[in-house]
Amino acid sequence: MTSAYGTEAIWDIFDESIVTFTGPDGSSVRYGSDANPYPEPLFGITAWNPGEERPHEENVAANERLKAHLTQSAIRFVDAEGASPDGTWNEPGYVLIGTDRATAVAVAREFGQLAIHEMANGVLRVVKSAGNSDTTT
Repeated sequence: MTSAYGTEAIWDIFDESIVTFTGPDGSSVRYGSDANPYPEPLFGITAWNPGEERPHEENVAANERLKAHLTQSAIRFVDAEGASPDGTWNEPGYVLIGTDRATAVAVAREFGQLAIHEMANGVLRVVKSAGNSDTTT
């Protein structure tokens, strides 16, 4: 499979993502399909593959650093996963709760991420974090 990183196709892939996360009772919640138990907006973030694919071990270590950063920053979060609709691609990460877009984008930039997912009113949006703006696609 050819990587879409570095091409405009990456934005279509991000737009089609499915985000699932851990509910307060430990259940799996699929955003947009299941009832959301948390106050919105929510923000999906990962430290995996920052603009390019990298080895599994590096991704795991980066996500652990992200988790430590979120904990130290007192940003509330739960475990999450972003995946392709066909299940051929997934990246573990976190859903941020009770924060704002600017904070979520700043964290994404710190970890070299091209974008985050913003979830509000049953709609999943891609927010670009690379560059100088935080525009949605």
